[in-house]
Amino acid sequence: MNRRSSQRRPFERTRTEHGYIAVTTALVLVPLMIFTSFAVDLGGWYARASKMQRAADSAALAGVVWMPDLTKATSVALDDAARNGFSSAGSVTVAVSAVSGNAHRLAVTITDTKVDQYFSKVVLSSKKLVRTATAEYFLPIPLGSPTNYFGTGNLNSGTPPAENLWAAVSGYCSSKENGDLRLAGFDNAYNGSGYDCSVTGGTFANPDYQSTGYLYSIDIPASPPSSVAIQVYDAQYDGTAPDNSLKSGSVVDTTYKVLGAGNVFSPLSNPVISTLTVVSGDSSYASQWKTVGTISNPCAGCTYYLQVSTTAGQANSAGSNSYGVRTAANGVFSACSTIVGSSNPPYSSGCVQIHGYNELSLFANISGVSTFYLANVDAKYQGKKMDVSLFDLGEGASKVEILDPNGNPVAFNWTTSCANPPAPATGGCSGTNVTSLTPGVTGASQPYPRLSSSYVFNDRSIDIEVQLPANYTASYGTNTWWRVRYTVGTSATDRTTWSATILGTPVHLVG
Repeated sequence: MNRRSSQRRPFERTRTEHGYIAVTTALVLVPLMIFTSFAVDLGGWYARASKMQRAADSAALAGVVWMPDLTKATSVALDDAARNGFSSAGSVTVAVSAVSGNAHRLAVTITDTKVDQYFSKVVLSSKKLVRTATAEYFLPIPLGSPTNYFGTGNLNSGTPPAENLWAAVSGYCSSKENGDLRLAGFDNAYNGSGYDCSVTGGTFANPDYQSTGYLYSIDIPASPPSSVAIQVYDAQYDGTAPDNSLKSGSVVDTTYKVLGAGNVFSPLSNPVISTLTVVSGDSSYASQWKTVGTISNPCAGCTYYLQVSTTAGQANSAGSNSYGVRTAANGVFSACSTIVGSSNPPYSSGCVQIHGYNELSLFANISGVSTFYLANVDAKYQGKKMDVSLFDLGEGASKVEILDPNGNPVAFNWTTSCANPPAPATGGCSGTNVTSLTPGVTGASQPYPRLSSSYVFNDRSIDIEVQLPANYTASYGTNTWWRVRYTVGTSATDRTTWSATILGTPVHLVG
């Protein structure tokens, strides 16, 4: 008996262990199934969250370029989110909001309070997902003027000081080599005795021609006036000072168009507030300030625009029309500056600044050493690179320098295209770590036949790359305006086109 009992015990232990394994498996199976169900749902939530994030990113980037017009920015952002599958309906909400303290940021939040659940609802009654994107845009940096006037030549004296440069546009029949990169219809129109306004006898079209001309930004302060008049001095072309006529008897009709606030990266798509074409020789505009358009009830912090162009295809239009522009808050002009601490002209928080957008077309009066405002570079660009383009640079100048906000010449690298037109005879095609350029060298081979000038940088764009310091505020404090300094032996004039940009993506995500 005892022997048989002892022989059965191993078998009985095996049966007992089988029962234990079955029970344990049953107990473990439940959490395993829960984990498995969560894994399925987690994959779905991850895919849903990724789609929501992409839609929020896209909507924020689409809408932010309309800021600070939050109404328009919201409309554009919501439309973009809808195209990507998300509208405020059911369990989904799409919210658009401004970012406090930064008028150039926009936040988009997509919330789904009831994400699809397949198995996890056994332990979770509902699941909510929230995804937010914040976008920011960098406006084109202000060019040429921290004040409510620009291109006023020698009209001012003392208070405010003379600018010694005029805003300027060329007629269609002009040569690009005379200094207007965009509105001269031809590259080498001069034939030795006059200007050939057709592509004949070796004349060819300016590849950089843009009939839309040039833009000025009109920045409305946080506390806006009830209206802003846009005024132009000597708006017509009549071949006398300060028009800088390039051909006796030529005609240049000039159009001034005031554009509304809206898309800061495509101002020409904004609504037109007013249009005025001043016919060449119209004496009612001669040598006086005249209002060419008025902005009524401007929105706080918004940017409006003034577009200036000449008539495409106009015959016998080889001249260059110089003029000045200014803003008059509530119809009254009083010189002011946006530079804190400025006394001449005085700083004003309500100053309606007018400055160049992307490019400046200029006629500069240069005598001895002359310094001009180039660009306002904020500390947010620290560590980046600034690209300065100077077209048809400084003929007659012995030295041209780029000055930092402290007034010191900076080192830079420069290049000019040597493929078309060919390399100049002197000066080369590039330079590294230099502090000045010498454009007044003559005797250079003309880049094309039929050009009237033999200065080394005639009809060329010089691209200058400046490294901005990483410790911008420590270097410059509240100073943000960079300048161009000309040095000439005797009095000279320079018809030229300038631009300055910060290298990098202007519209980007910050959160």
